[in-house]
Amino acid sequence: MPALPPQTYVPVNGYFDSTANLTPEERARAALTALEPARRAGDLKAAGFIIVNAGANALGNKNGLFAYNRGTTANYTLTVRTNDGTGSGWSGGEHPDWKQLDFPSLSAHAIEKARLSRSPVAIEPGRYTVILEPQAVGDLVQLMAFYLDARESDEGRSAFAKQGDRRPSRHDFFGSSGSPASLSALRWRRTSAITPGMGRSRRAQEAVLLSLLGAKAGRAGDGISDVAQDGRWNDFHG
Repeated sequence: MPALPPQTYVPVNGYFDSTANLTPEERARAALTALEPARRAGDLKAAGFIIVNAGANALGNKNGLFAYNRGTTANYTLTVRTNDGTGSGWSGGEHPDWKQLDFPSLSAHAIEKARLSRSPVAIEPGRYTVILEPQAVGDLVQLMAFYLDARESDEGRSAFAKQGDRRPSRHDFFGSSGSPASLSALRWRRTSAITPGMGRSRRAQEAVLLSLLGAKAGRAGDGISDVAQDGRWNDFHG
């Protein structure tokens, strides 16, 4: 395939100074929202991670294509256990802007789950309705991203190869994760991977077209990109 010509990219505001310039003191204050309540309780242990990334991605070629984007991410995860080992609670959150993470609320959520899950009792095997919290849904959904490849679908190598397969979602999802261009320099645009109505999905090639297959099929391509460099992380426990 020839190199891509210049592309028109949608501006993405994914870089925040509050994240890129984060200080050790700010990290410590965030960690203390979990450590201090756990220490006061006397019967809890807390441990977690604070991971911060700041970086840039640049693309260019001899045909005049050029793209540049900066991005940041701040990630906080926490596990709280009861001293007797029977209760455990987890909570987590991620955002490009450090200031948008509600650390006290996330920490309180993990502590509450640890206390509520203490001294579990056995239940009979069977079918149970389980409601997943948003973070759990997000962790599962993001694993699908690289399996929505149009080429794999067209060649029958994807779980999404059959049109009309039942899917649980009633909502559109899947779009840019902070970068205006994919690693192959294709422009990002909002894309529907699961279409609403009747709980059924389109074939994956209606959602995500990679450059080679898109050119062969005469359709515009979309891509996936989420590049971060200069990663810094801290763990804490108490």
